[in-house]
Amino acid sequence: MRRWVLLGACWLLIACQPRQTGSENGVWVPDLRVVGRTQDYETVRYERDRVPLYAEIYRPKGKSRAPAVVLLPGGFVGVNTNHRAAARRLAQAGYLVALPHMRGQGKSGGFIDFGLEDAVDVRGLAKSLPQSAATAGTPTSASRSAGQSPSTPPAMTRMCAASYA
Repeated sequence: MRRWVLLGACWLLIACQPRQTGSENGVWVPDLRVVGRTQDYETVRYERDRVPLYAEIYRPKGKSRAPAVVLLPGGFVGVNTNHRAAARRLAQAGYLVALPHMRGQGKSGGFIDFGLEDAVDVRGLAKSLPQSAATAGTPTSASRSAGQSPSTPPAMTRMCAASYA
């Protein structure tokens, strides 16, 4: 009996590991496809493990390159008007903002999995943004989090910070 329980536990650990199909250098990077546009943002679609995922991309006006922010909605409410307002303010401040619809929420498919797959999804989304980095916070706090000096500009930090707005 103990053997079966141990075997079942091992299978569960292996089965719950995020799969990284289509990975680049060990990190999954999705191909973003624009499926809709509004005045403020464009909706992109991407897939991982045959699960359709969506995100809203807010671009700063008049800038071709800008530091990028991945703004994560907290809880199980999905993207709402408060998240969209925060994304608009960040875009007006000169940031490119990705606002993902997490698994099982908003337009995205799949099931809410309490973060097991979301981390890989968000990291891939951050890597696929046209900018070289995903940053959040003030230059000082972002630099400290990344282990760099406060004088390092935010575009040089390579991190993805979560905001549960």
